[in-house]
Amino acid sequence: MRQIIIKICMLIAISINMTGCSFSLDNIMLPISTRIDTIIVKSDDPYGRLVRHVCKKLLNNNIKVTEYNNTINNKYPILTLGAEKDDTNPISIFINGNVAEYFKIIRVDAQLFLPSKGTYPFEIIVGRSFFNTPNVAIVNDSEQYAIIEEMYECIAEKLLRKLYLLIHPTIK
Repeated sequence: MRQIIIKICMLIAISINMTGCSFSLDNIMLPISTRIDTIIVKSDDPYGRLVRHVCKKLLNNNIKVTEYNNTINNKYPILTLGAEKDDTNPISIFINGNVAEYFKIIRVDAQLFLPSKGTYPFEIIVGRSFFNTPNVAIVNDSEQYAIIEEMYECIAEKLLRKLYLLIHPTIK
């Protein structure tokens, strides 16, 4: 019964972006490792922020991350992380015309190749708003850095949930 409730909560959290209101399913470990124990992660930027966050999430879920190699590419699933597209737009302004608040969106194109099933492309989108305080530039930079790090953490978590749904197709 508990597993059914967890699956329902996961589907709700995936269909409705509840991470924006600080609700998350952090205490629930996704049982991906029951079907996948090793995965290959490919990216144009193998040491970038996104790959670091994704690999950390995979390792936290007991999934070994290995390097791409032509001899083993048909044995393990391959997660290919495409280009990251980010866009920052002003959403409110001060009376004097300066931007007061921005909205940042990060989009990541990815695809999962399962050796026996084929390729599944998907997109992960995360958005956050942050305030602009022109008088204190250092606070702005540190706040933006923290928000962007949190966005990449959210992207990695959404990506892991998407992998879960692709690996366990009966739950859809």
